[in-house]
Amino acid sequence: MTTKAKNNNKPNKEQKQTWWDKWQAYIIVAVFGLFVIGVYFSLLVTNMTFVKGLTEGHYPFIFFFLKDVVVYAAWGGLFVIPGLIVPIGSIYLLLTKKAAKPKKLVLPATFLTVLFLGLAYAFLGIDWMDNITDSKDYFENGAMEKVIVLEDYEADYPSGRYGGAIDYVYTSVDGEVFKTNTDFDLEMHKNEKYEIYYLPRNKYIVGVNYVDN
Repeated sequence: MTTKAKNNNKPNKEQKQTWWDKWQAYIIVAVFGLFVIGVYFSLLVTNMTFVKGLTEGHYPFIFFFLKDVVVYAAWGGLFVIPGLIVPIGSIYLLLTKKAAKPKKLVLPATFLTVLFLGLAYAFLGIDWMDNITDSKDYFENGAMEKVIVLEDYEADYPSGRYGGAIDYVYTSVDGEVFKTNTDFDLEMHKNEKYEIYYLPRNKYIVGVNYVDN
């Protein structure tokens, strides 16, 4: 038997597994699990009974913090994770030359990175930073106070079962618009004065008192 024949009869060595081969199932399950948790928590905050109780009475800020800070952070973080895993994993595969088809990896990796990080920015962008700043100022200094003359008051009911919380919109005679998700159980009358307590960047009301003329 020749040397060539002997070589052909040798069993092929197993290809070395990459980190993706070892962990891809766990990563997929973890990302899906985070997605399910994010959806479930969002529904809890916007629709479930125990959270609706936070909009009735003395807890409007807690509802704002959960809905506009915590939920946004959860969803933003959900997209940040794959948005970082995809480029880091792709760069690792390219640098270590473990990618099966390097040229075909670049385009989908770039697309997914931009997609995930773009979605993350949609949740964690300027509006979310304003929510964080309002929350920080509220914890440190409390809400801002202002007396307004009410021109209009309306309740904006969301459509669909999970459309979100009810928006109560206050419009002053000066044209300023304030909103809240809390029913303060206070009769609202046009052209009457009300002292409102609100978060300045969002103009989100956390308290209302009638001002006796």
